[in-house]
Amino acid sequence: MTAGLATGLIFLTLVVFLLAGWPASFALMGSAIIWLVVLGSARSLASVPLVLYSEGGKDAYLSIPVFVFMGMLLERTGMGKDIYDAFYAWTGRLPGGLAIASVLACTVLAAMTGLGGTGVLVVGAIALPEMLKRGYEKRFALGFIAPAGALGPLIPPSIYMIILGGIAEMSIGDLFLAGLVPGLISSLLFMMYIFARAWLNPALAPRLAASESLSWSQKIAATRKVVFPGLTILAVLGSIYLGVATPTESGAMGAVAVLIIGFVMGRLSWPQLRDSAYRTVTMTCMISWLLLTGVLFGQVLVLAGGASLFEKWFLGLQLGPTGTLAVMLFITWVAGMFIEGPVKIIIMTPIFMPVVLKMGIDPLWFGILYAMTGITSYVTPPIGNNLFYLFGLIRQLEPVNEIVRAKRCTLDDIYVGVIPYCLLEVVVIALVWVFPWLSLSLTRG
Repeated sequence: MTAGLATGLIFLTLVVFLLAGWPASFALMGSAIIWLVVLGSARSLASVPLVLYSEGGKDAYLSIPVFVFMGMLLERTGMGKDIYDAFYAWTGRLPGGLAIASVLACTVLAAMTGLGGTGVLVVGAIALPEMLKRGYEKRFALGFIAPAGALGPLIPPSIYMIILGGIAEMSIGDLFLAGLVPGLISSLLFMMYIFARAWLNPALAPRLAASESLSWSQKIAATRKVVFPGLTILAVLGSIYLGVATPTESGAMGAVAVLIIGFVMGRLSWPQLRDSAYRTVTMTCMISWLLLTGVLFGQVLVLAGGASLFEKWFLGLQLGPTGTLAVMLFITWVAGMFIEGPVKIIIMTPIFMPVVLKMGIDPLWFGILYAMTGITSYVTPPIGNNLFYLFGLIRQLEPVNEIVRAKRCTLDDIYVGVIPYCLLEVVVIALVWVFPWLSLSLTRG
C-alpha cells in the first residue's frame, strides 16, 4: 500500500468515526489502532502503552490542571460579574460603553481561564440582556461577543498554547508571552471599532443618561472588588515573564491565591469548591485523552509515511517560506471551522512543524500566527464554534429574559454582526506577519 493511499484511508476512517458521533478522542484512538494493526501487526499494539506513557509524562502538561482549576474557581466565585461591573462603572458613559466594558471583561477573563468559550458564556449572559434593554441594535450588540470571547486561546495563560507547546516541543512560557501583545491589540481594535461606530451612529448604542452616571465613590467601590483577582493575574504573568517561576508553578500559585481570596471574600463555599474540582478533573481528563490519542494518531501517520508525504508536498509547491506559510494558515483557517481547537492542534502540528523548521521559519512566530488564524476560524460564519456557543446562550436566555425573547435574535444576526471583527482579526494577523517583533519582543527583547 502506497503512503498516499494509506494516509487517505487513515483520515477517511477518522472522518467516518467523527460523523458517526464518536467523541474525538475515541475516533482518534480507534483510527490509530485499526491502522496500526493493518500497517504493522497485532504485536504493534504493544507499543500503544509506551507511546501514551511517554507523552503523558511530559512536564509541559502539568500546567493544564492548575490553570483550568484557577479558571473554574474564578468563574464559580462570580468574579466575572465583578469584572464586568468594574469596567462598566468607568466606560458606561462612553459611546458604546456597555460593549467596550464587555470586551474588556472578556479580555480579563481570557487571562483568567485560557479558554475560548468562557468569555462568550459569562459576559454574554451578563451584558447581552443589558445592552438590548438599553436600546442597542441587536446585531451591533451580538457582533463582538464571540470574537472577544475567543481571545482566550491567545492571551495567557492559554490552554491552547500549552497543548501547542507540548506537541511542538516549544517553550510554553515563550508562547504565553508571544501571544500577549497580539491579544491585547485585537482587544484594542475591537474597542476602537465599537467606539467609532457608536460615535458616528448613536442610534446603534444609545449612551447612558447623565443621571445614570455613577459617582466617584461608586466607581471606586466597583473597582475594589477586582483588585485581588487583578493582582493574581499580574503575579502569574509577571513571574513567568521575569523567569522566577515556570508556567506550572505560576499557575499553581495563582490557583491557591484565588482559592484563598474566594474564601476570604465569602464567595466560595465547600460545594462550589467541590464542583470546581470536579469540573477541573473532567476537563483535564478530556484534554489529556485528546492529547494522548492525538499523539498516537500522529505516530500512525508517521508509520504510514503520511508525515513525510505532507512535507514533500509542501516543499514541492516551491512557494518559498512566505507562500508556504500562507498555504498552512489557509488550511488552518478552513480546518478550524470544522474541527475543535485542541483536535486541530494535535492533528496538524506534527504535519506543519517539520516544514516550518526545514524552511527556516521562526517556530515561535509561526505558533502565534497559527493560533491567531485558529481564533479567527472560531468566529468565521457559518460554522465557527463560538458563534454556536453564543446562539446556544441566546436560546437559554430567551425563556427567562423577556427582552432577549422579544428581540428574536437569530443566527443570521450573529453572522452579520461578527463579520467586521473577523476582518479586524485578519488585520492583526497581517500586522504580526509584517512586524514579527509584535509577538517576539517580550521573549527576545
